[in-house]
Amino acid sequence: MDTGRAKYIAGREADASSPDTLLALAGRGSSHITDRRSDFYGIAVPVSGAGEALDVIAGIKKANPGARHTAYAYIAAGSRGTEKRYSDDGEPQGTAGRPMLELLERAGLDGALVAVTRYFGGILLGTGGLYRAYSGAAAEALSDAGSVVMRKYALMRAEFGYDEWARTEKSLRPDICRIIVCEYSSSVTVSAAVTPEGAERFRAIVSDVTCGRSSPGISGYGYYCFTE
Repeated sequence: MDTGRAKYIAGREADASSPDTLLALAGRGSSHITDRRSDFYGIAVPVSGAGEALDVIAGIKKANPGARHTAYAYIAAGSRGTEKRYSDDGEPQGTAGRPMLELLERAGLDGALVAVTRYFGGILLGTGGLYRAYSGAAAEALSDAGSVVMRKYALMRAEFGYDEWARTEKSLRPDICRIIVCEYSSSVTVSAAVTPEGAERFRAIVSDVTCGRSSPGISGYGYYCFTE
C-alpha cells in the first residue's frame, strides 16, 4: 500500500449538503500560563467528530491525575449534525468551558477541541480571574495550532490494471482529484478525493481507460486541505 500520494490534512466527515468549505485547526497547539501559583495547561486539537473529542478529553484527564479541573469545549460532527459542547468541570458556572466555546465560535472553527487543565495553587482566583486564565490559556493554544481552510471532496474508489493505472495517473489533474491511497496487489485500487466539479470527469476517465469495467461511485464526502 502506498499512502504517500498526496500530503494533506484530513478534517471531519461530510455529506452532500455540507458546506463547500470550513475552517479547521491546522494541527495541535499547546499553552501554559501561571496565575497566583495555579498552572493552566491548554491544548487545542483537530477532531473528526464528537466521539474523538470525548476520547481526547478522557486521555487528557488520565494523563493528569493530580489536576483539579480539565475544562473543555468542542465543535464537531455528531450523530445529529454539528455538536457544540463545553464543560466547566467543577469550576464556577461560566468561568471555564463557556468562554472557550465562545472562542471557537468567534473563530468560526469546526472539528476543533480546546481543553485547559488546572493544577490548583492554593489561592482562589475569583470568577473574573478564572475566566481570564481559562480563556487566555485556550486562546494561546488555538493560536499555536493555527488554522486552515478545508474544502469538501467526494470520496471515490476505482480499480485498474497496472498498465491502465500508468496511463490514467498522468491525466488526473489536481482540479479533478487528489489520490489519497493506492493499494497494489493483482491490480491497483485507488482511493481519491474528488472535487465536486470533477466527479463526472473522474468517472468518465476511469470508465474510458478500463473500457467500462470500472465505474466508480461516490462512497462519501470529507474535508481536506492538501499541502502540495
